[in-house]
Amino acid sequence: MGTEPAPQPQDPRDWNILLEALQNWDRHAAPVGLYAAEEYRMTEKPQPRLVVEWNEVIAPTLRRMGCHVLRPARQHFLREGQFWVQQTSWLHVLSVVRVAKIKVRCYGNSYRVDPCVDFAARWREAELGTRLRGLRKRYPQGGYALLFLGFAKEQRPFRKELQELTGECSFARAFDTEVSRVWDDPHGRAFQTIAVIWHTRRQQD
Repeated sequence: MGTEPAPQPQDPRDWNILLEALQNWDRHAAPVGLYAAEEYRMTEKPQPRLVVEWNEVIAPTLRRMGCHVLRPARQHFLREGQFWVQQTSWLHVLSVVRVAKIKVRCYGNSYRVDPCVDFAARWREAELGTRLRGLRKRYPQGGYALLFLGFAKEQRPFRKELQELTGECSFARAFDTEVSRVWDDPHGRAFQTIAVIWHTRRQQD
């Protein structure tokens, strides 16, 4: 009888590792999840945006992927979603952008999407194209990545917006790889979460 081939080890630079970690943490962080990560284990007031995501998920996962991460230098960079890695790593900088088209509110003992609120304009305000051009200009040798986290009611969240963005010639030239994942909110709040990572390798890789 033949034997099954041994499973191949996962490439530590596979961005699906980070996507899986984000989805798993979203499930674990009840009742707020990734959508309201700043309220995770909150005592008095929410954490600054992206502090929890970075400390709980992104930084430890990047370490597991072989990166030597650096602490954000200033609060400004946290607000801007810019995180640096030592230049000896295969990644140099990760830019994180969050966009929520929805508003989740508490109704009695449960949380659900407010049907009267539409934050679709936040996509334009996020200016992912501008963020991309900034990365290309600052890091012409590559080694940068852009992580987009989106929250929306539609079953295929941000489909039109992402098609328009990635259809631009400048976007196609700027990145070597793209990975994405969509999942239902694990806390029953009737919205979808999407995570997309675009990455460009360093020229010497």
